[in-house]
Amino acid sequence: MPVVTDHLVLVLGYNLPNIKVNTDFDVSSSDIRQKINEMNTNINNYNAQASGMPNFSRIDNLDYPDKDITVDVDAKVNFGAFKCMLEYYPSAENSFHITAGMLIGQDNFVNLKGTADAEWWQTYMKAIEINDKQLPSEYRVSNLEDVVKFSIDDRTFQFKPNSNGKVDLDVNINKVRPYLGFGFGRPVPKKRVGFQFELGAWFHGKPEIVSDSEVSYD
Repeated sequence: MPVVTDHLVLVLGYNLPNIKVNTDFDVSSSDIRQKINEMNTNINNYNAQASGMPNFSRIDNLDYPDKDITVDVDAKVNFGAFKCMLEYYPSAENSFHITAGMLIGQDNFVNLKGTADAEWWQTYMKAIEINDKQLPSEYRVSNLEDVVKFSIDDRTFQFKPNSNGKVDLDVNINKVRPYLGFGFGRPVPKKRVGFQFELGAWFHGKPEIVSDSEVSYD
């Protein structure tokens, strides 16, 4: 909508689209392998000590995959935002313009949903079951529930035992994002069909990773 003859135009709209990306990354399994080896040693000691006792039930060692833990990630980038812009045209005859305004969108600009591979997760849950429910307290391994961790940007996150092998992270930015750009073309063309090109940037503040799975570590 022109607001001052042909020099100033108000633009209201909605920014699209949202983009979905699928990827994966590996989480080191060295900590959990070390814990399982420790647990297997305790199992062997328990079997040797308790084999002659009444109602003895032997506990088998636990095997584990010889690989890192692959995490499948579904990522969504939320470009959707309402926008309010003023376009300034220095010349009424020329389509060059400078644009200033703002976009208002949701704060979780990127959402990541990670799922650990089933083989490792089943092994991990089996290890917790053996440790918590089958081994006597004096043979249990400590901190087994806190070993599946990964780091992003010097912050540490973990897959919690009750999470079904899933973890969610959001990358948050400011909801209100000032915008500045320049380009050519008019949103309301003088002819039947018009084309507009613009190059600009929004200012969204420092991105912050937010997750219920973040833990204090090291």
